[in-house]
Amino acid sequence: MTTEPSAPTTKFDPVELPSRYAKAIVAIIAAALSVLVTALTDDVVTLAEVLGIAVAVVTAVSVYLVPNLPTGIGHYAKAIVAVAGTALQAAVPLAVEGTIDVSGWLLILLAALGAVSVGIVPNRSE
Repeated sequence: MTTEPSAPTTKFDPVELPSRYAKAIVAIIAAALSVLVTALTDDVVTLAEVLGIAVAVVTAVSVYLVPNLPTGIGHYAKAIVAVAGTALQAAVPLAVEGTIDVSGWLLILLAALGAVSVGIVPNRSE
């Protein structure tokens, strides 16, 4: 009985999830969505919207810069930074305009979803 030589098999290593950058990627996506919502809700970009975009970008960078710590309060550090960014996102239109319009509420909603997502998405610590 003869056997045919088998074709060489190529083994691909699986993508390692979660990534070291998973939480930062989520925060960056939230910041990008904030910019998109600001651009699409009306034809005018107000000072509050510009400041809201700046807060979203600073929040994303801050989430990236906070180290992944495996235990204690440090385990939640990235989520805490994201929640603080959400609080600032909500405070900007109140401080600048004294009220929150529809686009402001959309930015706050996106920031809150981003903060929750940063808290939920697992991150590899090494």
